[in-house]
Amino acid sequence: MSARTRLPAVLLAALLTGACGTAITPTATPATTSTPTTTTSTTTESAPATARQVDDDGFAAIRGTSVALRAPEGMEVDDDLPGLRRPDNRTTIVVTTTFLPEGKSAAVALDEAAAEYAAAGGTDRGTVYEPPRRTTAAGHPAVAAIGRQGTDADAFTEVSVQFVADGYLVRLTAAAEPSDPLSADDLLAALSGARWTTPPGPGVEVTAAPGYQRVWRPQEVWLSTDGTDVMGVPKLVASRATGLLTVPVEERRAYAEDWFANLPTKSRADSVTEVSIGGHNGYEMIGYGPYTTFFTMLFTYDGCILVVGDFDAAEHPDQVPVLRTMTRSVVPV
Repeated sequence: MSARTRLPAVLLAALLTGACGTAITPTATPATTSTPTTTTSTTTESAPATARQVDDDGFAAIRGTSVALRAPEGMEVDDDLPGLRRPDNRTTIVVTTTFLPEGKSAAVALDEAAAEYAAAGGTDRGTVYEPPRRTTAAGHPAVAAIGRQGTDADAFTEVSVQFVADGYLVRLTAAAEPSDPLSADDLLAALSGARWTTPPGPGVEVTAAPGYQRVWRPQEVWLSTDGTDVMGVPKLVASRATGLLTVPVEERRAYAEDWFANLPTKSRADSVTEVSIGGHNGYEMIGYGPYTTFFTMLFTYDGCILVVGDFDAAEHPDQVPVLRTMTRSVVPV
């Protein structure tokens, strides 16, 4: 299947766009080559930067986020940002989202955002900001700041807006080159008028093995031995993708192997096992090496369930039996 869609599930820092819905990236380490063993018996590419069809209200979804923006005239979606870009100059609008630390309130996060803009004489990455203002964006309380970046002769106008929604700190940053027709007020209106769609939850539950703790994440079940996402620590992440095209039975193994091949930790699986968990059939794959990767894809009537775990084999005892036990406990919700 060639169509790929993206649902948010992050194993460490980067995102790997996947076909059956979720984006999961284990701890990166050089791939090794081995011959897979099996107990049973299409590489796809991400979309290039391009204009995207907008909805009836003129809003375009920003890939990898829950934000939609009404593109100012002449700007189009650029998935590489992610955000919007004017193709004939350097004007951009960039969307970033980060997890709000557990226990931190939206009010505290916005106070910190305001302090960020006001700190160090109002400079940030070479941008001189006016005093921040309180506003709203996507229907949420927000902090906004307007600034200038660069010398007087060729200074960019920069507008930044931050708000909190569903456990995420969302930052929208617009930068317009001097010749751009958009004013600072135009950019502020575009950012403040953003839409936010509440992202789906994990869609699954997993029983934690002894010694594993839940790490707070809004869109996946994330378990690790120390309750953190520190690199190399044994971990398991699970998420469910729904509302997607189903994969024909005869294509499922190749489909799962393609997914595994795109994980940075391994180029191919050392073992492939057909499994059935909770009435859902799929494949378990293991790649051994400095970082051992444990991967399971289960196919549902409307998508799939993805489970990925990894650990530093030099620092921790074999976790494969534990990761397998937790995977066998996966229940769709």
